[in-house]
Amino acid sequence: MKKDPSVSVVADMSEERRKQISAFEVTEYPKVTAGHTLVMIIMAGLFALMIYGGLSFNWGNYEIAAIFFVMGVVCGLIGKANLTEISKGFVVGVKALTSTYMIIGMATSVTNILSSGNIINTIIYYLCKGLGSWPVILAPIGIMIAVAIVNLFVPSLNGKRPLLLPILGPVCKVLGINQQLLSVTYTFGDSFTNFVLPYNSGLVGFLEAGNVTFGQWFKFFKGLLWIWIVIGAIILVVLQMVGIGPF
Repeated sequence: MKKDPSVSVVADMSEERRKQISAFEVTEYPKVTAGHTLVMIIMAGLFALMIYGGLSFNWGNYEIAAIFFVMGVVCGLIGKANLTEISKGFVVGVKALTSTYMIIGMATSVTNILSSGNIINTIIYYLCKGLGSWPVILAPIGIMIAVAIVNLFVPSLNGKRPLLLPILGPVCKVLGINQQLLSVTYTFGDSFTNFVLPYNSGLVGFLEAGNVTFGQWFKFFKGLLWIWIVIGAIILVVLQMVGIGPF
């Protein structure tokens, strides 16, 4: 793509977008100073605090957002930026992701409506009902597909757990699939399709920050998605054959 930029999936990016990106490009990198080192140490420490809080105190989005806010202010001050410059940078970041916030809100509303009307439970019931007719060796693939389909309606990892696991756990016991394989199957079903959901907050946020449209991303990623699904299915069949776990 460096030799021929026209082959890139973002070749048709508007000139305005290119100017926005070029404004953040760095051609010459300064030498690492004591201030840079201190910033990296503080960032590493706050990330460690975030992980510890999540594991020990069940910190959620609000606590994590607060840590990132503190990180931005402290690191900005260490980088010799005043409060006005830090505030302006914060506003620019929020402005760039305004559309992302709206999409997150819409996606959350849809999820709440489906959950309140017990529509999701109905979908899960009929998805899981048919797994009993699958061959045992292919049953994990069926569960992966079921989780992936539910993921279209509930992209949240934590949101699906209380909905799916109470049903999939007993189903797996009946089909002869142990809990370790269920964990792997659930992870595959949850993660693969997250990369093609236009209302997935994480994906949309990264695309917006990278100035890449969803259409461009899908064109690039769709081939890789099928490769992941096929490899994941093969892994599940092998794990079922060798009888992974319990441990």
